[in-house]
Amino acid sequence: AASEERRMAFSKGFRIYHKLDPPPFSLIVETRHKEECLMFESGAVAVLSSAEKEAIKGTYSKVLDAYGLLGVLR
Repeated sequence: AASEERRMAFSKGFRIYHKLDPPPFSLIVETRHKEECLMFESGAVAVLSSAEKEAIKGTYSKVLDAYGLLGVLR
């Protein structure tokens, strides 16, 4: 039971998608805990609603699942 709790506590909570074509390159970051997601494109960050995400998600490809997300926003 304790190992099951540890496994659940460290699950990969983020999913990263990217779009290569057509330009510009962009990323979508989803998390299990929110309906909204983040979109990084052309030096900007936007919060997309669930409906906005579903409308464009078909043009993106999954890159990976991750435990966390680190970076510097300039």
